[in-house]
This record gives sequence, structure tokens and C-alpha cells, in this order.
Amino acid sequence: MKRLTACLTLALVLVNYDFCWALSSQEYRIIQESLYFATSVGCLAFALIIFHSLKGGSLGTPWLFIFAGFLFAAAGGAIHLLDLFKILIHVYDLRPALLITNCGSMIFFLIGLILYKRGLR
Repeated sequence: MKRLTACLTLALVLVNYDFCWALSSQEYRIIQESLYFATSVGCLAFALIIFHSLKGGSLGTPWLFIFAGFLFAAAGGAIHLLDLFKILIHVYDLRPALLITNCGSMIFFLIGLILYKRGLR
């Protein structure tokens, strides 16, 4: 598996060699936050689909909390991206908003996972 991953990575670099130039730290942050935001939105969609399929049962409520956790994570990623691109909200101090979204997502994930484990008993 490791060999396959290394070969695929090397093939991707060889095919798309024009992207392999040195990135600045700002560009690395943009790539990092873009991937974080895209992953959060994708997981948000999956959590919504799972919540709708389990809405009537005892496992539906935990997925509501997990959905809220992904929603907070996506909101935090969007706030950070808007701040990096200096769009609309870059003049404000966003540290409290980022703290609330990060802590909120972890709290909702924790509650959702605890309720999910209780529902499986």
C-alpha cells in the first residue's frame, strides 16, 4: 500500500510538474484552509444524509449533534478563508469567532459521539 501511494504521488508530480514550485507560507495556509473547508463541507453533507436516514430512530439525535459539529467546523474554515483572502471581514479581530467555532465543533462532536455510543447499547 505504501509503495502504491508513493508511485501515485510521483506520477501526480510528474504529470503536473508546473505546480511544483516553491509556495510561500501564505499560499500554504490558503491550501490548508481550503482543504479543511472542503473536507468539512463534504462531511457536513454526509452527516446530513445519515441524519435524514436515521431521523426516526434512536441514532438520529446523535447525528444531529455531529451535523452541528461539522457545521461549526465549516463556519470556522469559511471565516478563516475570508480572513486570509481579505474579503469582507478582514478588518475585524476574528479570534473570538474562531475560538467559538473550534470549541463549538469539538463540544458538539463529543456530545454526538457520547449519545451515539449510548444509542448502540
